[in-house]
Amino acid sequence: MLARWLGDVFADRVARGTWILLFLLVGLVGTLFMHRAQVLTGFDLVPGRMGDTRLLIFLFDHWSKVFAGAVPWTSPIMMYPTADTLGFSDMAFGQGVAHAALRSVGLDLFDATIALILGLSALAYLMAGLFLRQVFATSLVATCAGAWFFAFSSIKAMNMGPYQLHIYGLIPVVLLAVGLLMGPATDVRAISRWRAFALTAAGMLCLALMFNSGWYLAWYTGFFLLLLAGVALSHRLGREWLWALLGRHGLGLLAAGAVFIAAMVPFLSLYLPARSFDKGHLPSVPTWDFLINMGPANFLWGWAHDWLPALPEESRMGVGYAMLILWALAVPWALVKVAWTGPATARAEWRLAVMVLATSAFTLLAIRWPGGFSAWDGVVGVVPGADAVRGLQRYMMMLTAPLAALLAMAVDRLLRVGGGPRARFLGGGAAMLLALAVMSEQVSGSFGFSADGQRRYFAALKAQLAPSCQLFSVRDPEQPFGEPGINEIPNLNRKYQADALLLAALTGLPTVNGFSGLYPRDYHLYKLYDPRYPDHLAAWLARHNIAPTPCVVRFPPFDLAEVRPR
Repeated sequence: MLARWLGDVFADRVARGTWILLFLLVGLVGTLFMHRAQVLTGFDLVPGRMGDTRLLIFLFDHWSKVFAGAVPWTSPIMMYPTADTLGFSDMAFGQGVAHAALRSVGLDLFDATIALILGLSALAYLMAGLFLRQVFATSLVATCAGAWFFAFSSIKAMNMGPYQLHIYGLIPVVLLAVGLLMGPATDVRAISRWRAFALTAAGMLCLALMFNSGWYLAWYTGFFLLLLAGVALSHRLGREWLWALLGRHGLGLLAAGAVFIAAMVPFLSLYLPARSFDKGHLPSVPTWDFLINMGPANFLWGWAHDWLPALPEESRMGVGYAMLILWALAVPWALVKVAWTGPATARAEWRLAVMVLATSAFTLLAIRWPGGFSAWDGVVGVVPGADAVRGLQRYMMMLTAPLAALLAMAVDRLLRVGGGPRARFLGGGAAMLLALAVMSEQVSGSFGFSADGQRRYFAALKAQLAPSCQLFSVRDPEQPFGEPGINEIPNLNRKYQADALLLAALTGLPTVNGFSGLYPRDYHLYKLYDPRYPDHLAAWLARHNIAPTPCVVRFPPFDLAEVRPR
């Protein structure tokens, strides 16, 4: 008997180890494939664009300077002498900490960025797998398929440049905490108080870290949880679950809430004052077609881009046609499951049904329908923080998590079809076809720029700065900005402003230049090509009594080949 028990334990451990090894292997392949442009260039290609991407790299470097005691944490060295300029952008704290750690082992600004982005993709895969396995008990194939969709989607490729969104790997951790506490009242009461507190606190800490790193996805996650609760509480069993949760774990939930509030203090102290600088922006509410537009760089559906309404790159949030069909089929199933559920309903199915309906509700609210109607106007008037959301279409990056759960559960159920060998064969074949169909639609190219090219470029710029220089501005005020055709090149102004920011990062010298989502009230230096730029610069220097006159940096003409798709 002892030998049999030992054999069972050994076999179980071997099986578990094999499962984990295969899961990790798939994640490694997925990470390298998602970032194949970096791999094929010898890790020289920095993913992203020349504007917003390099603003985030500047913010990453800011945290290295903070940890070195060189600058206050609220004040990156841009738009000098304005203080608390970090509140004009995403805080990027989580990414900045990891970036600083990579810098501490010898990586430079650009190599650390490449390593960070690859690491965050791998983290997203791992956390998605943990979420799917723990909450839905999915099989290896199903877990790999769902985690792959979440971590390596076409949506991720379309948003490779906005590094603040790369914190999305923490979304599954939040949903993991919610999912494990979500079930029949008897199950909720059976959870130990310590475990409930630990789960809730972990989820809340991850949500707070998201707010302190890239608040868009954090806000979307919080709003999704509100919709999730609304759907769950629409049924008697959901209300019984809530009362059981509060009755058994109320004190633990309050303690976890206190942890969340404490972790949110930096975010609130930074951004509440910054709201006064917001000039007011109407939200960019997407039309329905953004759900089917996967961009011209998509391997399967790039050809359809020319047939679809023109959309900015950041609005191409298509999840793939196979996933859309699966989603559409799941909605009536979820409605039935939630409306007529009973005590015998499987926990995983109940959780999935609620998530599917919350995902659908989010999408219905966040779309502008024909005729200009949008329910989002009502959300803005009711939900705190909704009025600060501008790029609303990015919510789909958050919703890839519950959609990954839908895919994983669909694959899992097909793999577990009962009956004879023929039925099991057909179910397994359908599962593999579904997984491959969804995963194949997620292959998209992305943009990047050369790290080595950036090093040479900034070495030439640094040579313009005298050793006595303490502050710099871009361009000679006596020579208005104006190369031929400069205004026809999209976002070129941001490119040059980002040049100034990275030069500040690499030299440690503050600059009067910079760009962000918000600006100081009296700041007019964000348009370098404006003929009035020299006058604006002179007025800024006089208004703030800046002396001596800043050193001047002149930029060479921009080479469009510097940014290229891969």
